[in-house]
Amino acid sequence: MARIRSPRRLVAVGLLLFSLTAIRGGRVDAAPQIPTGMSAAHSISGSHVFGWGFSSPSAVASDGAHLWVANAEGNSVTELNAKTGALIRIIRGSAYAFTYPLGITTDGTDVWVGNDLGNSVTEFSAASGALIRVLTSSPTEPLFAPDALATDGIHVWVANDGTPTSLGAVTEFMASTGALVRVIGSPAYRFDFPLSITIEGATVWVANSAAGQESSVGSVTELTLSTGSLVRVIHKGISHPEAIAADGKYMIVANYGNSVTELLASSGALVRVVKGPRFGFVEPTAIATHGADVWVASAAAGTVTEFASTTGVLIRVIGGAKMGFGVSLDAGAIETDGVHVWVANYDYDSITEFAAATGALIRVNRGSGYDFHGPEAIASDRTHIWVANTAANSITELNASTGALVRVIRSANYQFHMPDGVVSDGTHVWVANGNGNSITEFEAATGALVRVIKGPAYGLDDPQGITLNGPHLWIADTNGNSITEIVASTGSLVRVIANPKYGFFGPAGIASTASDLWITNSDGASVTEVVAKTGALAKVIRGSSYKLFVPLGIASDGTNLWIANSSGNSVTEFRASTGALVRVIAGSGYEFNNPQAIVSNGSDVWVANYDGNAVTELSTSSGSLVQVLSSSTFGFDGPESATIEGSHVWVANVFGESVTVFPT
Repeated sequence: MARIRSPRRLVAVGLLLFSLTAIRGGRVDAAPQIPTGMSAAHSISGSHVFGWGFSSPSAVASDGAHLWVANAEGNSVTELNAKTGALIRIIRGSAYAFTYPLGITTDGTDVWVGNDLGNSVTEFSAASGALIRVLTSSPTEPLFAPDALATDGIHVWVANDGTPTSLGAVTEFMASTGALVRVIGSPAYRFDFPLSITIEGATVWVANSAAGQESSVGSVTELTLSTGSLVRVIHKGISHPEAIAADGKYMIVANYGNSVTELLASSGALVRVVKGPRFGFVEPTAIATHGADVWVASAAAGTVTEFASTTGVLIRVIGGAKMGFGVSLDAGAIETDGVHVWVANYDYDSITEFAAATGALIRVNRGSGYDFHGPEAIASDRTHIWVANTAANSITELNASTGALVRVIRSANYQFHMPDGVVSDGTHVWVANGNGNSITEFEAATGALVRVIKGPAYGLDDPQGITLNGPHLWIADTNGNSITEIVASTGSLVRVIANPKYGFFGPAGIASTASDLWITNSDGASVTEVVAKTGALAKVIRGSSYKLFVPLGIASDGTNLWIANSSGNSVTEFRASTGALVRVIAGSGYEFNNPQAIVSNGSDVWVANYDGNAVTELSTSSGSLVQVLSSSTFGFDGPESATIEGSHVWVANVFGESVTVFPT
C-alpha cells in the first residue's frame, strides 16, 4: 500500500503561473509572466504555482472574446483567451465559495457560477475576476444543487436540480443586485431534476431529466421570461433530456436516451427526433448551437456530432484520440461562438477546441507543454527539477533556477508506465515505472535514453520509492515486499532483498543517509534500516509508541529520521543512530491530513498533506510548528511529493496538475 487517497480522480494539465494576487479574500492567479525585476536568467523569488488548475472541467461559457471554464473538483474557474487559447487567469479562493461548480453563464460583464455542493451562486467581474457576491440558499431564496444557469443581462435564471421538498425548482434573481425576483416550484411546471436552462426570445426553457425515474421520461418546460408564468410542458419526443439550447427558430434537446429532439420555439411543436447509429449519440449530455448548426457531445462515445437544425441532416461525427473528448454528464460542457467550438473534457482535465466550419482540431488545452498529468513524484539535482507524470507516462524537466520548461520526455522507447518515482545525480535520471516493473535511465543533460532495466531477476514489482546511495541505486518494490539494489553506472543487478526478517510489507518510501537505507513499510507499520555497503539488516523499527500508521514519506535531517504517517495524521521522529523514539507530532493545530511526503533541509521539515491541501512546516530542533501553508495562497491540490533544491521547496500537486515552489 503505497499511498492513501480520497476518492478523487487524477487530473491533468500544466502552465506557469507566476503572479498571485489576493482579491477580497479569494485569489486570482494572473496569466503567465515573469515577476517584476526578474528575467528568465534570474532566480525564482517568492512563491509560484506551475499549473492551469483544470480539475474535472464541467462547464464552459464564452462572450466571444473570453472563455470561462468551471472546474468541478478544482473548485475554481479558469479564464482563457477565446481566440488564442492563452491563459488569462485562474479564479479561486475561499471567498468565492466555489464548491463543485457545475454551471456557468455570462453576459460579458459578469460571470455567474452554480455551486452544486455549495447550494450557492458566485458572481464575479468578467473583466477582472474580482468577486462581486455569493448568493447562498435561504428559505426565501432557495438554491439547491444549482447545476445550470442562464442570463439575459437583466435577470439570472437558475435550475435547481432538486430541493429538500421537491424534485426541482427555478430561481430568478436580478443580475445587477442579486435580489430575488421569484422562486418557481409549482407541480404544474413539472420540474423534475432540471439539468439545463436557456433563454430564447421572451421565454425560458428548462430540460427536466427525470433522472433515475422509470415512471417518467422527463419533459421540457417553457416559461414566460417577464413573469415566470407557465407557457407549456412538453413530453412528446422527449427521453430524459440532459441539455437544451436554442438557435433562434428551434429548441434543440439532447436526450440521454441517445437522441436529439427539435421543437419549434414559437409553439413547442415537435419538428423531428434525430437518432440512429450514424449520428453516434451515446448518452448525449451537452449541446451548443450557432445559426443552423448544432453540436452534441456524447459522454459515453467520446464524440461530438454536428448536424443541421433546419433539416436534421448529419454533417459529421468528430472523435478519435487526437480530439481528446471526455465530457461528463453536464449540460454546459460545450460552447461555440460560430467560429470555434470548445469542449470541456471532465475525464481528461482539458479543453478541446476545433473549427466550427470544418471540425478540424485547433488545439487541446492541457497547458503550456508541461504535461503535468497526475504528477506523483518530484526530484532535483541542483540544476533541474524532474517531475514524474503518472497519468501521462512522461517526465517533465524544469530549470531549478527559473522554473522554465526544459523538456518533456514521453517517447514510447522510454517505456514509462505509470512512473511513480524519480531520482537524479545530475548526470543521469532514473525513473521507477510502477506498472511497468522497470527502471528507465536517461541522460540529464540531453534527455537521451540510456537503458530500460527490467526482467524477473531484478524483482521489480510495483517499484515506487527510488534513491541513490553512493554508486548504487536502491528501489522499493511495493508489491514485491522487497528492495532492489542496482549498479547505477551499468544497470547490473547487485541484489534483491526479500528476506522476511527485514519486515518489508508494502515498502513505499526510501531515504538514504551516509551509510544506510531507510524504508517505510506502509502495510507493516514499521521502518527498516539496511546497511548500504552490504545489504545487511541493521534494525526494524516498530511498536505502538512510534504510532507508524501507514508510514509513507521519510526524510533525514542529518541526525534524525522523520516519517509521515498517512493514516495516523501524524509525524514520527526517531534517532538514526539508535532508532530511539524522539517524539510523535500530532494535533489539530498541525493540520495533518493524510500526510504523504516529507522533506528536510536540516533545520526545518515540510510535510505535504494530501487530503488537507496544505504543507506543514516544523522545526527540527523542537518539533514545534513553524507555519501551515494553505491551498488558498500556495495552490496546493493533492500535494503528494516534494523535494528541496537550494533555498526552495518544490511540491507536486496530483489533483491540481501543477507544481508549487516556495522559499524555505
